[in-house]
Amino acid sequence: SMPYWFVANGRRVVIVVKVSTVYVAAYLGLITPYMDPNAIPYPLMIGGSLAYDYEPSETSTSWRWSVTSNYISTFAKNIGNNDDLNTNHTCRMRRPDGLWAGFCFTGRYPEPHFGLLTPDDGVGTDLRQGLDDSYPIFPIVMSETTPENIWGEFDGVGWISGHGNSSENTVTQNRIPWLVVQDIYRTTSIQYFAVKLA
Repeated sequence: SMPYWFVANGRRVVIVVKVSTVYVAAYLGLITPYMDPNAIPYPLMIGGSLAYDYEPSETSTSWRWSVTSNYISTFAKNIGNNDDLNTNHTCRMRRPDGLWAGFCFTGRYPEPHFGLLTPDDGVGTDLRQGLDDSYPIFPIVMSETTPENIWGEFDGVGWISGHGNSSENTVTQNRIPWLVVQDIYRTTSIQYFAVKLA
C-alpha cells in the first residue's frame, strides 16, 4: 500500500505519497506572487521529486523511489545537482519571459545560475519548537538575482524544523492542520517541510 495526501485549491495541487519509508511529492500550479499581477500574470510552478542531467534508460533502476542520490529530492527541499539554470532542479517556475527556471536552496551551488529558495537549510540547523512546543512554519520564497526579483512563495507549503518532529505529524497553525513531510529518505532536522491540509 502507498498512503497518499492530495490537497487542492483553485490555484494549485500538492501531492505527497509514501512509498515504503520514502516520501515523494509534487506541486502543480501557481505560487502566491509578491509582484503586481501585471508583472507576473501567470506564476506557474511545477515541482516533483526527480531530475536528471541526462535521462536514464526506461529500464534503469535510477527511476525507482529507492534511489539515494542528489537527483532525487522534493521540490520543497530541492538540492539541485549543478549550476545549470534549467536542469537538475525538481522545482521550476515559468518566468514572465517564458523561461522555465530552476530553483534550489541558497548555498548549494554558485549563484546566479539558478533561482533561490529561502529560508535555506543553514537557517534551520538550530531552530526548534517554541516555549509552548509549537512549531513555526515559514513561507518558502522563490527569488533570483539575475534578473533581480523576489517572485513569491509556495501556496500552502512551508519550511518547518525537524527537531523532535517526524513525517505524518500534524502541526496546527491558525486552527489549520499542516502535514509534516521529510525530504524523500532524508531525516535530519533541516530536511522537513509542511503541507497545509485545507
